[in-house]
Amino acid sequence: MTDMKNKVAILGNTALMNCSNQYILNQRVGLIRSNNYNGTSPAYLFLLTNSKPFLHSIRSKAHSGVQVNLSSKEIRDTDVIIAPKNVNDGFNTFVKPIFDRIMVNQLENLTLNELKQTLLNRLF
Repeated sequence: MTDMKNKVAILGNTALMNCSNQYILNQRVGLIRSNNYNGTSPAYLFLLTNSKPFLHSIRSKAHSGVQVNLSSKEIRDTDVIIAPKNVNDGFNTFVKPIFDRIMVNQLENLTLNELKQTLLNRLF
């Protein structure tokens, strides 16, 4: 929700978390959850909020000073299009396996990185 004025490269970007209730938030990092309204999913929110049109729209609402700031009210007041439930269900059927695989790959990468560090420590 805050970025450097000269770059504005991260303001508004979102990330998927592969765990629940194990995150760190502060006053400049927000949490967005899908309430499953009309079948919306975390994958839909992730793709929507990282799309160029959405980022352009949300960044245009930011206030500029030394840093660029976006308030939680401005985020909540942002209009989004929600497709009918049957469209969202079809979308979720298509993308859920892809996003599930992304999460599995991320966890596997963490495990492999820990293994690498353990082996390097033993080697040296």
